[in-house]
Amino acid sequence: MMLSPSASTGPMMRSPPIVLVLVLFACALVARRAQADDLPEGETPASGLFPVTAEPAQATSWGLDPFKAITQYMHDVWSARDGLPQQTVRAIVQTRDGYLWLGTDEGLARFDGIRFKVFDPSSTPEMKNPNIRSLLEDREGSLWVGAREGGLLRLKRGQWIRFSAKDGLSDEWIHALAEGRDGSLWIGTFRGGLYRFKDGQFTEYRKKDGLPEQPLGPLLEDIAGTLWIGTRGSGVYRLKDGKFSNLSSKEGLPNDFVSALHQGADGSLWIGTDGGLARIRGESITTLRAEDGLVNNRVRALLEDREGSLWIGTDGGGLTRFRAGRFSVYSKKDGLSDDSVIALAEDREGSLWIGTFSGGLNRLANTRVTVHAAREGLAGDAVMAVLAAKDGGVWAASWRRGLNRLANGELSIFTKKDGLPSDGITTLLEDSEGGLWLGAYEGLWRFHRGVFTPQPLLPDGGRALVAGLMFDQAGGLWVTSDVGVFRRRDNGELHRYTTADGLANNRCYGVAEDKNNIVWVATAGGLSRFEAGKFTSITTEHGLSSNLVHALYPDEDGTLWIGTKGGGLNRLRDGVITAYTIREGLFDNTVYWILDDGQGRLWMTCNKGVFSVTKRELDDVADGRMERLNPVAYGMDDGMRSRECNGGHPGGQRTKDGRLWFPTLEGVAVIDPVYSYENKIPPPVVIERVVADGEVIEASGSRRMCEAGPCLSLRPGIEKLEIDYTGLSLVAPRRVKFKYRLEGFDRGWSDVGGRRTAYYTNLPPGDYVFRVAAANNDGVWNEAGASLAIRLEPLFHQTWPFKGILAVAFLIAGYGAYRLRILRLKARERSLTQLVRERTRELAAEQARAETLLLNVLPAPVAERLKREPGVIADDFPEVTILFCDIVDFTSLSADRSARDIVDLLNGVFTAFDKLADKYGLEKIKTIGDAYMVAGGLPTPRPDHAEAVAAMALEMRDALRAWNEERGTDLEVRIGIHTGPAVAGVIGIKKFIYDIWGDAVNTASRMESHGLPGEIQVSEETYKRIRGRFDLRPRGVIPVKGKGEMCTFILLGPRAEEAGKEARVA
Repeated sequence: MMLSPSASTGPMMRSPPIVLVLVLFACALVARRAQADDLPEGETPASGLFPVTAEPAQATSWGLDPFKAITQYMHDVWSARDGLPQQTVRAIVQTRDGYLWLGTDEGLARFDGIRFKVFDPSSTPEMKNPNIRSLLEDREGSLWVGAREGGLLRLKRGQWIRFSAKDGLSDEWIHALAEGRDGSLWIGTFRGGLYRFKDGQFTEYRKKDGLPEQPLGPLLEDIAGTLWIGTRGSGVYRLKDGKFSNLSSKEGLPNDFVSALHQGADGSLWIGTDGGLARIRGESITTLRAEDGLVNNRVRALLEDREGSLWIGTDGGGLTRFRAGRFSVYSKKDGLSDDSVIALAEDREGSLWIGTFSGGLNRLANTRVTVHAAREGLAGDAVMAVLAAKDGGVWAASWRRGLNRLANGELSIFTKKDGLPSDGITTLLEDSEGGLWLGAYEGLWRFHRGVFTPQPLLPDGGRALVAGLMFDQAGGLWVTSDVGVFRRRDNGELHRYTTADGLANNRCYGVAEDKNNIVWVATAGGLSRFEAGKFTSITTEHGLSSNLVHALYPDEDGTLWIGTKGGGLNRLRDGVITAYTIREGLFDNTVYWILDDGQGRLWMTCNKGVFSVTKRELDDVADGRMERLNPVAYGMDDGMRSRECNGGHPGGQRTKDGRLWFPTLEGVAVIDPVYSYENKIPPPVVIERVVADGEVIEASGSRRMCEAGPCLSLRPGIEKLEIDYTGLSLVAPRRVKFKYRLEGFDRGWSDVGGRRTAYYTNLPPGDYVFRVAAANNDGVWNEAGASLAIRLEPLFHQTWPFKGILAVAFLIAGYGAYRLRILRLKARERSLTQLVRERTRELAAEQARAETLLLNVLPAPVAERLKREPGVIADDFPEVTILFCDIVDFTSLSADRSARDIVDLLNGVFTAFDKLADKYGLEKIKTIGDAYMVAGGLPTPRPDHAEAVAAMALEMRDALRAWNEERGTDLEVRIGIHTGPAVAGVIGIKKFIYDIWGDAVNTASRMESHGLPGEIQVSEETYKRIRGRFDLRPRGVIPVKGKGEMCTFILLGPRAEEAGKEARVA
C-alpha cells in the first residue's frame, strides 16, 4: 500500500509497533476522558483505583498505561554496583510502610528508591542462610521471609524471629509463601512438605495427605478460599474443603512443571509452566504457547496490574505483556537487563518491578511524557522539527534519517530512496492545498501529491540554510535563512532582505505575523519588525535581554512573546519589553520555541527539557504582584529520553486532541497538558535510625516512657546527633522533598530538599520530638509524616540534685569568696601602704641624687634659683677674678700615651684642683681638654675673690709638683689670672652648665696663654688687688694678642707675714 497515488515516488508503508501504539493511545485518551467525565466530582475511574495504606490519607494512582508501548515507559535498572547484595532477585514485595523488599541469593535488601539496606547473617544473627526464596507481608504488617535451608523468618515491629525444625517446621528449605483468608500462613517447601502456620502452631501436609514428594510452590489462595499449589512435575494441586485434588497436563495444562500462579481481577487463574501459559476460568482451561504468540514457553512469573494487563516473566524470552489478546515483548535488546525474569511486583504508585536471574532489579514506570523514537518505529532518534497537519496527522523530520508521517494509526517514512531531496530537514510548513514545504541545509522544497519540487531562493543556485517558514495573511511565503529573509508573494515574485534593508542580522531563525499584519523576524542580532515595506530592529539597546533571538509567538491579545538564547523570555506589550530570566524564576535562560496550549500556559523548550508557565504568572511578575515564577519542568525523570530539545521550525506543535509535540535529540516528546499522570499518593515517611556520636541506634529499637509517651532514650553527653529518615515514593525518589523540625529546639520547619539526614550538635538534655514530612514528585505532602520522641539524658552535673548541691556550694563559696575578698583587700591595703612608703623613699633618694648631680653641674645658689625660676639665668658681676690653668706641652706628651692613660692623668690632676676649689670657696667653671678654669666672686660675691684665686693658684702649682714627685713625672703648668667685670649664668634647656662671659674671661685666658711654664702670670688689675698680701715681681710690658701691650706680673708667693699667719693658723 502506497501513501500517494504515484507508485514511483511514494514510500512503502511500514507497520512497526508505533502503529498499534498510536491507535490504542488515542482510544485510551478518549476512553479515559469519557470515563472521568461520567464520574462525580472528585472521583477517578475505577480502573485506576488502588488502595494505599499510607497515612494521613488514602489516594489513588494509575497503573502502567496499557496503551503505550512498553518502550515508552520509564525503565530503570539497579545492580550490585548500586547496592544490591547480589544480581539474582527471586522475590519482591512492597510493605505497607512503603519499603520495597528484595530476596536475593546473598541476602534480603530493603530499598527506599535511593538506598539499599542489606540484611544477611552478618547483620541479622537470626538469618542462617542469605539465599532468600520467598517474601510475604501478612495482614498484620509482619514480613515473612523464606530462605533456602534457613527456615522461616518473621520481622515484626523491628524484631526478627526464626522458625525452624524445633518449632515444628521440619523442612527448612522454604520455597513459597501465601496467606489465607483466615490469616493462616501457608508454606511450601522444597522437599515436598506443605505447612500451615496458625495461632503459633505448624500443621504439616505430605504424601500421606495426598501431596507429591516434589518441591512445592508457588502457592495461591483464590477468592473462593481454594489453595492452589504448584509442583515441579505434577501440575497443580488444589486444597478445598480439606481435600487435595490434582490438575495436570492430562487435564489440559501445557506442562506439569509449574512456576507461577496468579488470579486476575475477573477471577481467572493463570498458571505459568515450562510449556506455556494456562488460564482456568470456570471449568475450562485455555492455553497460550509460542505458537499463539508467547515469546517463550518457560513462564517463571505472572502479574496482572491494576490496568488489567497481564505481565509474564519468562526464562530466556524477557518480559511479555498480554492484553486484549495481543502479546508485546520487552527483552534485553530493548534495554531489559536480563531475559530471564523470575519475579514481578506492582507497587502502590503503579510501577512494575522486575526481578531477573542475573541482571538485578528492573523497574517500569508511567511517565508524563510519551516518546516516539527509533525503537517505536521512527526513521531515527534525533528529530529536528514537528508539524501538526490539518488532516490530523503529524510530520516529524528525523535528522539524517528521513521524514516521518503519523496519520490514522499508520506510520510512513520517506528517505532519499523515496525521493526525499535532503535528509537534513530542519523546517516544515503546510500550505492551504495540503502541500508540505521542507526547509533544509541545502535549500527549500515543496512536497505535494507525492512529488518533491525544489523552490530556488538564490538566483545563482547558491545554498541557503532554511531556518523558518511562514505564510502571511496575504498568502505570501516568508523564508528565514542564514543569508537573510526571503519573501515570496502570491504572484511568485521573490524578494530578499538583508541588513542593507534594515534587518538586524542576516542569520535569521523564527518568523511570525501578529494580528496587525506586522511580520517579526528572529535574528542573531536582535528582533526585526517588517511594517509598511520596511524593517526596523529592536536590540538590547531598546531593552531586549539578548540579541540572539530564536522563538516568536504573537498572542491573540497583541502581546509578542520572544524567546532568546541567554536572555530568557521577553514580553513585548504596548511598546514595553519585560524580561523573564532565571532571576525571576524562569526554568532556563534559553528558549528555543514557545507554544500555547490553549489552557492559559506557555510551553517552552531548551537544552534542559520542556517547561511551562501560566500567562497569569507572567503578568503578575511583570506587574509586581508576584516575585517569582513557578514553572513546571519536564525532563528525563518524566520520561524524556533526552533533555535537549531541538531548535528546528516548528520546535513544538499542538495537535487537534490537545497534545503537545516537541522534537528532541532522542525522539518526539508528547505531553498531554489536560490529562497527565499526577501522583496523588503522599509518600509514607519513616525515621530509620539515629546516630549518636557515631553509635547507630535503630529508630525501631527499645523505648522508655517519657512525658509525651514512648521515647528513644539516649545516653548522657551526646554531642553529635544525626537522624536518618526517608520518604517512600518510588516513582521518582530523587524528587521527594523533606522538611523537619525538632520540637523543643527548632523554632520552625527546615526545608531541606532531598536531604535524608538531620544534623544537631550539642543539644541540651531534655525531651524532644523530631518530626519529618515529605512530598512526592508532584508536590503532594504527607503532612502527618513521622515523629520520634527523644530523651537526651543529662550528665550528673546537669541533673537537678547536682544543681541544688551546686547552688548551696555556690552560696558557701560565695560567702567564703566574700570573706577572702575582704581579707585580700585589707592585705592589699597594707601592701600598697608599704609600697607607697618605699616609693616615697625611693623618690626622695632619686631627688637627692638629682640635686647632688645638679650641684655638681651648677653652683648651689644657681641650682636653687633654677628650680624656683626655670628659664635663662644671667647675672652681671662688677668684679670677679678668673683663673686659667693649662698643662705645658700636653699635645706632645699625649702622643706616646694611650687614651686611657691620658684620661687617667687628667682625672688625677683635675681632681686635685677640684679639691682646692672647694677649699678656697671658688667656683669651678669648666675644663676644656687640658685647660682648667676657675672663678672667684661668683655666683656669690665676696671681697677677697682675688686673694682666694691667687692662693689657689700657688697651691695648684705646689700640688702638681707633689704629683710629679709621687709619679715620677715632670708636668708643668701655666697659670693666668685676671680681675674684671663678667656675666655669669645658665642658658639652654638641655645639659645645663654654669658659664661666664665677658672681656675679663678673654684677658684671663691671654694671661695663661702668654705666660711662662711653671709660673703664675697676673694682670695689672689683679696685681693691684693682691699686692698687699702676695709677693710679685714685674714681668714688664708684653704684647698680648687682641689686647696690645699689657703690663703683667709673676706671682711668687704670699708675703712673709702672711705666710706666718697661715702657719700659725695651721
